[in-house]
Amino acid sequence: MAAMLRPWFLFALACATSAPAQAPAPCLVELRDASGARVADAEGLLACEPPMSLPALAEFTRQERRVLQATSGADGRLRFVAADATPMLAGSGLVRTHAGSGALLERLRPGRVPRLTLQPLGAVALDATADADEPFTVFARALLPGGGLVALPPLAAQPPHGVRLPAGVYEVWIARRAGWSWQRIEVRSGQVTQLVADGPGQVLQLHADATLFPFRRPDLDLTRNGRTVQLLASALASTYVTWAGERCLPIGALPGPSRPDVLPWPPVAEPPPRVRLASHGLETGTRVYSLQRSAGGDWLPLAAVRVANDACELPAPPPGDTWLLAVGPDLPPFAIAWSHSVQPELRRPVGVPLAVTARDESGEFVVDLAVEYVPHAMDPAAVRGHTDAIGQARLGLAVGPGILRISDDRFANQDVALDTIPAEPLPLVVRAGVALRGTARWPDGKPAAGVVVTLRDPTGTLRPVARAVLAEADGSFTFTGLPERGGVVLFATTQHLGHTWTARAQVRLDDAGDCRLELRDEDPRLEPGR
Repeated sequence: MAAMLRPWFLFALACATSAPAQAPAPCLVELRDASGARVADAEGLLACEPPMSLPALAEFTRQERRVLQATSGADGRLRFVAADATPMLAGSGLVRTHAGSGALLERLRPGRVPRLTLQPLGAVALDATADADEPFTVFARALLPGGGLVALPPLAAQPPHGVRLPAGVYEVWIARRAGWSWQRIEVRSGQVTQLVADGPGQVLQLHADATLFPFRRPDLDLTRNGRTVQLLASALASTYVTWAGERCLPIGALPGPSRPDVLPWPPVAEPPPRVRLASHGLETGTRVYSLQRSAGGDWLPLAAVRVANDACELPAPPPGDTWLLAVGPDLPPFAIAWSHSVQPELRRPVGVPLAVTARDESGEFVVDLAVEYVPHAMDPAAVRGHTDAIGQARLGLAVGPGILRISDDRFANQDVALDTIPAEPLPLVVRAGVALRGTARWPDGKPAAGVVVTLRDPTGTLRPVARAVLAEADGSFTFTGLPERGGVVLFATTQHLGHTWTARAQVRLDDAGDCRLELRDEDPRLEPGR
């Protein structure tokens, strides 16, 4: 029974709207080699966005993502199409050829055909102290210059080449004979990156009902190969999420320093007092989470249980901003504030399928628009989704009243109040908002090409509050979808000639003009003889 309560199960919400009658637009990319020739027979993997997600649970539950495979044709095009003819959503992944070239697939959007130039892959290998034929598997996430992530499928080493990856910066978890290790690496095209030799760490013996995974990596279950988990030295400094049956331990690093004997995990503790809550109309198996909101607005899980016999039992709520969140198939997500003085009953709400259709001001469908619905007074029950090739997002069953939000860095923020959930897809007209343009330059006036420029809203009201772009070859950069008034802060940072260079500017959006960022050397220089 304990295994049934593990909260890292594949999380999916049923979508109650029907698929469109027309064939869905595929995700396409055109592949070229360094000479400009089309590349045939390249193999691609694309992990698509889930139709909807609950941000409150995103860091703590695995979300089932549809992974598609495709092989490029003679025209050099990769065509990713779902076999079940459901609408395609944006996705990310990688493409590789048998000749050893490849690239990351960064947010392919349906109906668009970007062109991608393949480069020689780099290789990741174990350090020289390891057996050249030792098997190992890499679980990698590419860290994109603009702040995005591309999560790759597990990649097994192929002796003697190790693991082949496109050039880029990655955070990687490595599973090898000695145990798990973690590293941040930079893979260069055509070169070998050696994983640093890792010393002994800690052996954990997990209880039968325990689950362990790195924070923000619920897809990486470290207990997949048994109850004994070996963490090498590099992995001990990481932050972990531990579920002990239905309870979630406080998120943090494992206790240190490491010890030579096996460490039982989690530590045995007195079980907290429990509270039995009645449920009305909730099916057996419905999942109920208790969550606490931190001072910074993040949701931290406390427990996850299932409804049985019209009730559920959870650990008593601690002091603070604590909530209950109920999710399940054919159930609109709903949340209730919870404290020692408020002992709620869980009652099944009546939900209606919520869908939206987004067009821009010229009437064109908006693809991959980020939308979010927040039921009134139910902040943890917010649902997030993206539009497909015909501008439609399906957010599953929802309860009204609530706020529908456009929170996309390409368009102006927009809030639409809904008293009830409309029976038909809600039409949205998306506004372009204000564009902020500027240039990043070195002190001598030359363009700072490729520098990451970050925009932040000091008030925290802009959604998303932080945005990043890369400066073009001429140093120019553009941020779109900004409000007409207010102020933002721009930052630029890079490594250059072995030094850290930065720039900062405060900009008023109602009188911005073209912004100029001049990078300055932040590292001290010593004069000769001093």
